[in-house]
Formats: sequence, C-alpha cells, structure tokens
Amino acid sequence: MTSLRAPGIPPKGLASLAVLLLFLLGAASGEKPPRKDDAARARSAARSFLVPVDAGLYAETWEDAASYTQSIVPKAAWENGIRIIRSPLGEVRGRALRKSDYTRSLAGAPVGEYVVVQFDTRFEKRQGTAAETIVTMRQSDGAWKVSGYFIK
Repeated sequence: MTSLRAPGIPPKGLASLAVLLLFLLGAASGEKPPRKDDAARARSAARSFLVPVDAGLYAETWEDAASYTQSIVPKAAWENGIRIIRSPLGEVRGRALRKSDYTRSLAGAPVGEYVVVQFDTRFEKRQGTAAETIVTMRQSDGAWKVSGYFIK
C-alpha cells in the first residue's frame, strides 16, 4: 500500500491544507458561510409565524411568507393548507424547540439559504408530541421568512 504525501508537509498538515483549500474554493465560488445569528433570526421568524397560526389566523401568515412561496402558492391555497393540517389538532398545549438546521438546498426548492426549524409540539386533540416543522428562507434583504410548514 502506498501513501500519498506532499513533500515537506507532515501528514497532520495535510488535513489542515485540505481544509484551507476547501475554504478557498468556497470563497472563490462566492459561497459565504452562514452568519452566527442566522439560526437565531430564523428561529425567531418561525416563532413569530406560529403566533397567528396558533390563533387560527392562517391567512395572515401568507402576508409574511417568503416571496418565493408567495409567487408559487396562492393565498387561498396557503390558508386552506394550513387550516387542513392545524384545525383538527386543537390548541397547542406545549412546544419545545427540537433543532434547527442551516442548509443551502432543499428537495424541490431553489438553491438559497434555509433554516429548517423543528419543534416537539403537544396539541389538545392529539396524543403524544408531533414534529412541527417550519422552513425559513433568507430573503434578498437578509430577512428570514417562512416558506413551508409541516406537521408529522
């Protein structure tokens, strides 16, 4: 078995060199790493979205949805979709953040910046907890807005 080594660079240095090259390639392609406050701002947008949802004001949430979502989902369809998944569950009895994940791509969505926020939520008419998922998308002005809402 042969080992590939760059002359004059110790093996531990190769890993650092590889990380540096990946960073430089990312910088050259125009990709920027997420800012430290992105996840917190996205979680805040998700929580703000849930206030009118919890109050049954589903139509109001479309007004604050991501511009991409507004361009492909009519307001009536958005409102009806949320009503179908939320109304049968009743009131929220408790909600705890499970996780939030930053990504640049999601299946079926354009390349962009997303934070997928997931809560463990207890509802009045459902036993146990449900996985309540809110997909947030960074807008051109830097704001995070909701582009999807799912419950499992």
